[in-house]
Amino acid sequence: MECGTRLLDPSRRGTPREVSVFASRDTAHSLGIGRGKVAMMHSVYIVEDSEDMRFILKRLIRKRIEGAQVVGESETAEKALEEIPLLCPDVALVDISLPGMDGIELIRRLRVRCTGAWILVVTGHQVNQYRNAALDAGADDIISKADTNHLVEVVRSAFDKSGKGV
Repeated sequence: MECGTRLLDPSRRGTPREVSVFASRDTAHSLGIGRGKVAMMHSVYIVEDSEDMRFILKRLIRKRIEGAQVVGESETAEKALEEIPLLCPDVALVDISLPGMDGIELIRRLRVRCTGAWILVVTGHQVNQYRNAALDAGADDIISKADTNHLVEVVRSAFDKSGKGV
């Protein structure tokens, strides 16, 4: 099982039964999560300095992308650099303008430490102004914060490309 994958038993009412991100399918079965009951959850980490924008992104993911959950968030690149390699999210949404280290440098450093994450730059700047720098740093795509429909499509596509499509 790949780092960042979570197994949930959707048949349980209330809080779902979660198996460690490092658990194998055998472990899931030994915990009573039987065949036909295992559902893959998709994990997203948000790096955004605006609290309001983090709220909007979390709500958008929760409401419009079935099977996705935000597993972490940070308002600084430094905190994200500590947490993302530990959480191994399927997708990291990264703003460019952050206090301290910027999003471009964060992406460069994450690519070395967390190669499996799909990194999507979500920016309020002109996309074309930062496209080359973001892609050269290792981002998989860059989109405007204003284009929420495109954001949903790109995140779903990232899950599909990871082999754990929604």
